[in-house]
Amino acid sequence: MRLLRCAALLLIACSPETARETRTCFPSAGATGAPVTVAEAVALLNVLPRPVTAACFVESLDRPLGLAATRSTTSAQPAAGSRSPRIFLFSGPLIISVVAEGAGAEVLEFSELDLATERSVKAELHVPITATLRPEDPFTGFNFGSGATSCSLCHAGEEVAYTAGTARAFSSAALRPTDESLVSLPSLQQQAEACDAAAEPERCALLDALFEHGDVRSQAFPEELPTFF
Repeated sequence: MRLLRCAALLLIACSPETARETRTCFPSAGATGAPVTVAEAVALLNVLPRPVTAACFVESLDRPLGLAATRSTTSAQPAAGSRSPRIFLFSGPLIISVVAEGAGAEVLEFSELDLATERSVKAELHVPITATLRPEDPFTGFNFGSGATSCSLCHAGEEVAYTAGTARAFSSAALRPTDESLVSLPSLQQQAEACDAAAEPERCALLDALFEHGDVRSQAFPEELPTFF
C-alpha cells in the first residue's frame, strides 16, 4: 500500500498532509469530505473529476473513516463474497456502501440514518458518473413510480421523508448485517495488499482508495437495529 511504502522508503510515518498529496480526488469548491446527507454527498460528487468512479468517491472522503463489511449477497447491492464484501462507510449519520467487483460495484448506495426512529432514507447512484448530478438523481433510479421504491421489498414501513428536486425521498426501516456475515477489517486489508492491479484494476483501485489515504477503523452498526433477515 502507498502509505506503507512511504513509511518504509522514507523511514518516517506518512503525515496527513503527505496522504492528501497522493490524492487525485478530494473535496473542493466548498464541498465537504465528510458528508452527512445525500445532498452533501451529491455536492461532493459534483466537484470530483469526471468520470467519477466509486474509487474516486471513496478516496475523497475524510479520514479517519469508520468501516464495516459483509459478505452477504442478500441485497440489491450484493457482495462478491469475502474477498470483495459489501463495504459500509460511516460519515456521521450517512452510511455509504460500495462493492469492489460484481453487480454491486455498479452503484453507490446511501442511507441517511435516524437512529431515534430506527429508519433511514435510501438513495443510490450508478457509477461511473459522467454528468453533473441533480438533487433528484439519487432518488429516481430505483423508484417504481407508484409511490414506492425497490427498497420496500426488504425494508418495511416505507413512507415519504422529504422532496429532493423533482423526486420524493423515501424513508423505511433501517437494518444491519448479521454478525455471522461480517468480514473483518484485517481481512479486508489483506485483500487490498494482495490485490493484483494488472489482473483486477477496478477492484484494486477501490481497495487502494480505501486504505491509501488515511486511517480506516472498524465501526459497528448500532446494535438496536434489527438484522437483515
